[in-house]
Amino acid sequence: MSPIYNQIVKYVKIRILRKDAASGEELPSRRILSATLGVNPNTIQKAYRIMEEEGYIVSFLGSKSILQYDEALVEKIRDELLQSDMSAFISEVKKMGFDKDRTCKLIDEFWEKY
Repeated sequence: MSPIYNQIVKYVKIRILRKDAASGEELPSRRILSATLGVNPNTIQKAYRIMEEEGYIVSFLGSKSILQYDEALVEKIRDELLQSDMSAFISEVKKMGFDKDRTCKLIDEFWEKY
């Protein structure tokens, strides 16, 4: 299982992709989020720092953090999450003994269902 700070980062990225979190939206303070999730404040601090470094939140004095992104960043997040999920998927499929042709056939079948 991924560390909690990575789970928080991924959750925010997914909200951005689903358009559940708009650019300009204020995030909960680190203290409030820590209390809400029941995790160490340092964990929240690390998640926020990662999101700042990746460029989709801006933090101000007093712990105010705001989402700030454009379409180029959304595409970057989309590609990153897809690559991460595909890597995990392919690794697991190979461990189960599936070959590429069978896997692609199954993907095509499921693609049509969803």
